[in-house]
Amino acid sequence: MFICYLLNMPKMETLVTDINDFSFFKKPKDFVKINKRIEWLVAIYNFCIYGVITLYSILSYTEKSECLEENEKFEKDKICGLLANTWMAIDLTRSPINEIFICLQTYSGWVFMVGGINMFSFVFACIENLILRLNVIKAIMQEMFESDSESEKRRLLNYCIRYHVNVIEFIHRLNAAFRSVTFASISLFSLLMALAAYQFINVPSVKALLHFQGFFLTWFIICFMGQRIITQSLEFNAFLYNTPWYTQSVSIQKDFLMVLRRSQFPLEIWAGPFATMSFPTFQLVMRNTYTFVTVLSMALE
Repeated sequence: MFICYLLNMPKMETLVTDINDFSFFKKPKDFVKINKRIEWLVAIYNFCIYGVITLYSILSYTEKSECLEENEKFEKDKICGLLANTWMAIDLTRSPINEIFICLQTYSGWVFMVGGINMFSFVFACIENLILRLNVIKAIMQEMFESDSESEKRRLLNYCIRYHVNVIEFIHRLNAAFRSVTFASISLFSLLMALAAYQFINVPSVKALLHFQGFFLTWFIICFMGQRIITQSLEFNAFLYNTPWYTQSVSIQKDFLMVLRRSQFPLEIWAGPFATMSFPTFQLVMRNTYTFVTVLSMALE
C-alpha cells in the first residue's frame, strides 16, 4: 500500500489541483461545508486505525509474561512482547530492548498504514466532490427549464454538457490512478479477513477481533464509497429523465438526449478489470471470506 501511495502521488497532486479548480465551472454551494465534514470523517477514521495499532501493541506487551511462561512450560522459543514476531541475534525479551522494539514496530505500523489511509481518504473526498458537482448540474438544468429565453437555455445547456463531461473525465482519471490499488484490495481482503476470523474462532482474543474489525471496516468503507457514487449518478439520470425536456425546441432536445444517454451509464470506481466497488462486491468478498474460513476449519481439524 505504501509503495502504491508513493507511485500515485504525482497523479494525486494533479487530481487535487483539478478538484479545487473552479476557473471554468461553478463552485458548489456547500463545497467548504462538505469538505470540512470530510476532514472530520477522515480524522475519525485515522484515529480509529492508529488507535487500533497502538492498542494491539499494548495488548502484545501486556501478554508478555503469559507468553514467557508458555515458552518455559512447552519449551518454545516464541518472541514475546512484540507486535510481530522478530528473530535477531540479541534477546528481544529483555528490558529495555523489548520496549524499544515494540515502539519501533508500532511506529512502523503507523507508517505502513499512511499510504492506504491517505489513498482511501482521497478517493472518498473526490467522490463527495463529484456528487456536489452533479448536484450543481441538476440545479443549472432546473434553471434552464425555467428560463423563457431560447438563447439562455442554449447557454445553460452547453455549460451543463461541458460540466458533465468534466465529471466523467475526472472519474476516469481517478480509476486510472487507483484501479491497481482497489484490485489488490479485493484480491487480499477475503483471505486476510478469513485468517483473522479463523484465529478468533479458534483462539478468541481481543487482538484477533481487532484484526477482523480493521479489515472489515476498511473494506466496507471502500465499497460504500463506490456504491454512493453509483447511486448518486443513477439518481442524476432519473432527474434528467423526469424533466420536461420533451417540451423544448428540437435543437435543445437533441443535445439534451446526448446528456441523458451518457448519464445512463453510472459512474463507478473500478477494482481492476473485473469488478466495481459496490455493495454486491462487498457481499461477494464476505461470502468468499466465509468459504475460506470453512475450508481452513475442515483442513486443519
